[in-house]
Amino acid sequence: MDKIKEPKSKEAVFGTLIHSVLKYIHTPALLAPTIDQALDYFSKGWN
Repeated sequence: MDKIKEPKSKEAVFGTLIHSVLKYIHTPALLAPTIDQALDYFSKGWN
């Protein structure tokens, strides 16, 4: 039988986004992102 996927809860979406932002911040690079860059990354994921 096909399973009908239920949409993720808002808590799950938020948690996934937070983990994504933390990964973005801590990924080795020449320079760490600024707080403004991290917030911009979060905003793009939220919308």
